Amino acid sequence: PDDRNAAGLEGNQAVALRSNSNKSVVYRCRVEGYKDTLYAENGLQFYVESNITGTVDFVFGNAKAVFHKCRIQVRRPLEQKHNVVTAQGRYNATTTDSGFCVVEAEPGHDLNGVDTFLGRPYKNYSHVAFVNSFIGEVVNATGWVPWKRDHEIKETTMTVEYYEYGNQGPGADTARRVNWEGLHILKDAAEAAKFTPDRFIDANLWVPEQIQYDHGLGAPPLMPGGVAPPLMPGGGAA
Repeated sequence: PDDRNAAGLEGNQAVALRSNSNKSVVYRCRVEGYKDTLYAENGLQFYVESNITGTVDFVFGNAKAVFHKCRIQVRRPLEQKHNVVTAQGRYNATTTDSGFCVVEAEPGHDLNGVDTFLGRPYKNYSHVAFVNSFIGEVVNATGWVPWKRDHEIKETTMTVEYYEYGNQGPGADTARRVNWEGLHILKDAAEAAKFTPDRFIDANLWVPEQIQYDHGLGAPPLMPGGVAPPLMPGGGAA
């Protein structure tokens, strides 16, 4: 199944799929757009072996969601603009239990001269983890970016919770990542295990048995194309 918004690069938000359905599964679907493609609004959500494409903040919202073995592909943005994969919107660390986990996925697409970032804080307590994923060369070495690229708010860099663990690929090198108190480069598998589908969204308690996924920490894709059915040809703006 496909959910597509063909509004193009110009203009404002153009959502292809909006979900506030608790305990929902999106399995082997294509969700295609440009800005703000997928609005994971609220509730427990599980995206499995799906293709998601976009430019700016194209996976956003306040859901508690896992993206498992998905291909997350950036498209060419407007001139002199950059891409951002996630804009997670947790607004309170004590009363709001939400976040995005990108697990065994493939974020990227090699677009020459286009900066892409793993995420930026849609709200001050934004919560995102990239675990055992293949991260392409298109991802900027700093990894993460402030809401306004040229205006870093120190308080927000302390309250976000961003995690990376076990990722592979040319964009996975964490040596030059942003120096934020809220960014955690994990080394311990036991700590990273909290981001598995069963631990993060209790997937084993409600996901139908016919949906196959790794219950523990699986291995990252070793090369591009190792996850999800292939996208249609091309990653640039049409």
